Formats: sequence, structure tokens, C-alpha cells
Amino acid sequence: MKIEDRLLTPGVSHGRSGRSMVPKGVVVHYVANPGSSALANRNYFENGSGGAGVSAHYIIGLNGEILRCVPDTERAVHAGKSYGLAWNEMAKTNNSRLIGIECCHPAIDGKFNSHTIDSLVELAADLCKRYKLDPLKDVYRHYDVCGKMCPLYYVNHASDWNVMKNKIKAMYDRIMIST
Repeated sequence: MKIEDRLLTPGVSHGRSGRSMVPKGVVVHYVANPGSSALANRNYFENGSGGAGVSAHYIIGLNGEILRCVPDTERAVHAGKSYGLAWNEMAKTNNSRLIGIECCHPAIDGKFNSHTIDSLVELAADLCKRYKLDPLKDVYRHYDVCGKMCPLYYVNHASDWNVMKNKIKAMYDRIMIST
């Protein structure tokens, strides 16, 4: 797996506060911008994301490329807003404990293509290994941690999300056996 460092400039307007964190889980997002590239989404963060100052640790592109935007042990701004009462308390701590992965997608439905899926599976499994996380319990959809309809396709197709988590677990198991 190749990860290209394209770190955001430190500063709140870039979604990179410099505040430290200890990863306790992984959150999967979709970019909600069909057909856009990983680099374009990274540059959106860099340029202040329309004043929102949001970010993610990683962005996976349509060809499976992986860009790191924020170091794993530094907070990114990707899952701190609650979209319903059920998530209010959890949303307060998401950015201080969860690694965010944005995924590019070709169409408006938000379904990831095979290149994006392959890279997501490998990256998530690797992060689980590095931070001693359980792939079945510690990998979440954005929806699971704050109620946002993200990643849209996998909120609307929960069975496909379960397939994804099982792929991550299988990759994790292969990594653990080989080390």
C-alpha cells in the first residue's frame, strides 16, 4: 500500500489544529462530490473548505490512490457535528479519538468503485493493526458516530457496509498472520 503525504498546512482554517489524539477508531466518509479526485478534495480542505475548516486524515481516490492530509495522531475535523439527539454526546469526542477516511466515488449514489474499496480495505485493516483496533467494532460509517447520511450508499445499503467490514476484518486477519 502506497500512501502519499500531502499534509495540510497547520491552522484551524485548514482543519488542522495541531492538537494531539490517540486513535480509538476509524470513520469512513464519502466526499459527496461525484467524480472528484483525491487531490481536489485535499485542496478543498487546504483552501479552507468554504470557511468550514474541515479535514480528514486520509482521502482515497477513484484510482485507489491514498493521500494523507493529517497525521494519525493529530486531530482532524471530520465527525464532530451531531445530526440528531442520539449522537449529541458521542459527536463531542469524535474528532479527538477517531481517524477519518474520505472516499471518492464516481456517481451521485455514493457507491465506491473497486479501486477505492480495495484501498479502503487495506488502509482500514492496517490502521486497525497499528492502533490495536477491532475491525468489526472500531470501524464506523460517519452515520454511526453522528447521524449524518454519510457515506450515503453505505447508509442506504447497510448489508453492503457489513460486507465491507468483513472484507476489512479478513484483510486484518491476513496482515496479523503474516507478521
